[in-house]
Amino acid sequence: MSLMRNRVWGRSVRQRIQWLVIPLLAIAIVVASTTLFVSARLKVSNLLQEQTDILAIATTTMAGDQIGPRSEEMIRKSIEAYKGKFVIRIRDAAGRTTFNSKPDLPPFSRQEIGESMIISHGGIWLVRRYNLSSGGELVIGRPREESDKIVWQVVLSALIPLLLVFAASVAAVLYAVRIGLMPLSDLSNELGHRTADRLDTLNTAGRGEELVPIVTSLNGLFDRIQEAMRREREFIDDAAHEIRTPLAAIKAQIQVIDRSTLDGDAQKRFDNILLGVDRAASMADSLLDQAKADQGRAPQSLVKVASVLRRSIADLLPVAERKGIKLELSKTDGSVFHCAQQDLQTIMGNILSNAIKYCAQGAQIQVSLSSGRIAVEDSGPGIPEDMRDKIFERFVRLECNAVHGAGLGLSVVQSLANANSLKVAVVDAVALQGARFEIWQPETDAV
Repeated sequence: MSLMRNRVWGRSVRQRIQWLVIPLLAIAIVVASTTLFVSARLKVSNLLQEQTDILAIATTTMAGDQIGPRSEEMIRKSIEAYKGKFVIRIRDAAGRTTFNSKPDLPPFSRQEIGESMIISHGGIWLVRRYNLSSGGELVIGRPREESDKIVWQVVLSALIPLLLVFAASVAAVLYAVRIGLMPLSDLSNELGHRTADRLDTLNTAGRGEELVPIVTSLNGLFDRIQEAMRREREFIDDAAHEIRTPLAAIKAQIQVIDRSTLDGDAQKRFDNILLGVDRAASMADSLLDQAKADQGRAPQSLVKVASVLRRSIADLLPVAERKGIKLELSKTDGSVFHCAQQDLQTIMGNILSNAIKYCAQGAQIQVSLSSGRIAVEDSGPGIPEDMRDKIFERFVRLECNAVHGAGLGLSVVQSLANANSLKVAVVDAVALQGARFEIWQPETDAV
């Protein structure tokens, strides 16, 4: 589609705008000029027609004749339209008025305010007097306000098309800019819909000549970010492995010691050392899991969710039983997710491990699957509503919990969920009044 648009409008933003603005402005000017010509022609034609009709009456009067009934009917509208616009009076040598186009108007006074302006009948008239060879006089007067009206009519006749041209020009520019900048809008939309883990290069084809350097720079930035993230993941991975190896060796050496041979204080120190090693090993495991979760997506396929739930529960059931916690799968259906099976296994393992860790002895944990939605609910202390989003961040732990942990388990859950287009959230409890986690995949139906 972008290539087709480029063939039509040109390959650069400048060319697209030029090819749109110039023809649109030309069309607007032609339309405005045509409107102005037609309007002015109509005004002038009407004015000349009225003057012609009045001149016909005056001429026949001077010639001692009259307009016939049929012709008088033809010019009646002109006379009515011309009422008040012109006064034509003819006087003979004796001073008698032989023609008066406006009998109700008193004779013009001789009070002159200019060479050809006279104050008469409450207004200013532009008057011209012509001496006739017979000794008479021809007087033609026009109200100055009527001249002003004609001026304003001409001005408005020209102004309206100009306003139309202005409006059309603004519309043309806005339209041209919108169409011309469409490659920029396409690029903005594409970047806006990208997730944080999408750092693949952008295609430069169909972008417009001005945008190619920007796209190239963005691709270079994406490559540098990917390289920096790769180094960070390798560092965390290597660090976790390097830490786990000596910790395992330390723990093995400690466990060789016969605890019964130690006195009370030494036994306490022995237990604290062993507990510290276990915590450090747990932290290393969490860092390694987080590094793996942040790495590239694992191969995805259709996964039967029920089988993953059964396996996760079977793996953690001994741990739950040692703490006296009842862990059960209450109900399932045939729902499937399109995801990486190992990622879903890790998500369930972390959520169930957290539930077992924070629940007291004798608590209950229920896992269910219904209509493509996994629910893990426990009878533990629950999660405050204002912390339900924050607990998925790295190293965030509830202040009220005395249980030690790295604060990375749910962060790993969130990272793996995002990588597999899954949604995970903490919602209100339904049956056990504790914490309730729900996992689902949008637009995934149960099968």
